[in-house]
Amino acid sequence: MIIIPFILLLVLAALYANSFIKKHNIFIFIVFLLLSIVSFIFINVPIFTPIKQGFLGLSFINIVIFTKFLKNKSKLKMALMKVRMEYTLLSFIVITPHVIYYLIQTFNGSISIPIFGVIAYFLMVVSKLKMVVKKAKIFEYLTYVIYSSLSIHLILNSKAPNKILYIILFLTFIIGTVIQLINSKKKILK
Repeated sequence: MIIIPFILLLVLAALYANSFIKKHNIFIFIVFLLLSIVSFIFINVPIFTPIKQGFLGLSFINIVIFTKFLKNKSKLKMALMKVRMEYTLLSFIVITPHVIYYLIQTFNGSISIPIFGVIAYFLMVVSKLKMVVKKAKIFEYLTYVIYSSLSIHLILNSKAPNKILYIILFLTFIIGTVIQLINSKKKILK
């Protein structure tokens, strides 16, 4: 449930500071990279729990994913679209300490391998590398697979009330995607 306040803060930042975020994106990337490094070094310090547990990264990811389901030309969608690329990269930056921490736990034998989490992160790495090279429709489809893998990972590895929230988000994602596909087919048939 901690992702809800993070999502609200990030949405407010997109609404009221999108120009700042776009203009200073490199600086923001560096700040979040340094924050991620420090959080990994001090991973058991409570203030870094949102990064260790992946909540901050998940908040960025949810905004990126669900933005496309918002009403076209709405003020909210336009603001979020302006910072979508930045939020995508920031999600990757702040989720990395979470991934490294749990991969170390896996190699130590403390936990079993979180296969869907590994798949989601691996595909995120691939999509970031490809995004640098060129943009293509394949990345949109890759996003569906990434979010699906991530959702399954979250549902399998969480407890209530978070599990309920993740199920609701995943079902909303599936329904939104189906509606979007149906609407795009209708446009093609016209």
